[in-house]
Amino acid sequence: MKTNTVIMGDIGRGKSYSVRTLLKSYPDENGKLREGVGLDVYCLACEPGWSDTNGDLTCEMGFHVAEVLPANPSFDTMKKWLERIQDLDAEQIKKLGVPGSIRKDYRQFMSLYVTSIEFICIRCKKNFGCAEDWDENIAFVNDGLTGISKMAIDFTVGPKNALTWPEYDESQGKVKDWVDKCVSLKCSYILIAHWDREPDQVEGGSTITLHTIGNKLAPKL
Repeated sequence: MKTNTVIMGDIGRGKSYSVRTLLKSYPDENGKLREGVGLDVYCLACEPGWSDTNGDLTCEMGFHVAEVLPANPSFDTMKKWLERIQDLDAEQIKKLGVPGSIRKDYRQFMSLYVTSIEFICIRCKKNFGCAEDWDENIAFVNDGLTGISKMAIDFTVGPKNALTWPEYDESQGKVKDWVDKCVSLKCSYILIAHWDREPDQVEGGSTITLHTIGNKLAPKL
């Protein structure tokens, strides 16, 4: 049966590790083989370190991985940007356009869609086709929302660290569009996210929500 699920928690609490229970069988922390839910898991890793947690899960077990990581621009690209802003103040940098020669290193968000159209496992190299064609026997795991959010910001503003409100809203919209698309798939969609606290403007105190771009987006996910 299809499900849309958010696995939310603090760093190091076993969020990514828990997805192994979706497989037909999986090794526990002692190496003992356990019976799982019975699905194949296609993991789109959007943050580094997936292999430290789930590297023991093999393609033969039904665990396949594609990887789209946030920008890691070259020293040359970073130098070009610093040269461009070295004589500007923060407000001037906010309004500054980012040239294509620099922006090209910040396009990873588009790769989420490219990879989902043609999901190729980085280990067995098998092409599993488009996520829109996957059925209820497959769980599409997105690990995780923090990397997706960073890629959305990078795609919108490149190396700029301060966003204008329109840029902020545009980045939020990109994340929402991505998640909306994924939850509409025929297969199960599992989103792994860190949690955050946001102030409750109505009743006071705070609420636990997803760590993403701003408090207006997270509760809707």
